[in-house]
Amino acid sequence: MDGKPLTQVLSRAEVTESTFYVDDPDPVTLKNPKNNQAGYNVKPHRGSSYVIGVDPNQHQVEVVQHSRALSFNTDNITLSG
Repeated sequence: MDGKPLTQVLSRAEVTESTFYVDDPDPVTLKNPKNNQAGYNVKPHRGSSYVIGVDPNQHQVEVVQHSRALSFNTDNITLSG
């Protein structure tokens, strides 16, 4: 907001002037939480809402959305750096 990043929080109740919340009624979830290679539960998406703690009409607000930062379909991955 206004050129500064906000921090994502886990609930609408936690939103402040420096945070945001994504209200997603149809999140993509793992079919098996203990095995990310089992695939994902995907259903038709109705859209997401972004909640910020200030009046957006008084600020410059930009939203960048990524579906996933990294995906690996193998075992024994090490990331460093």
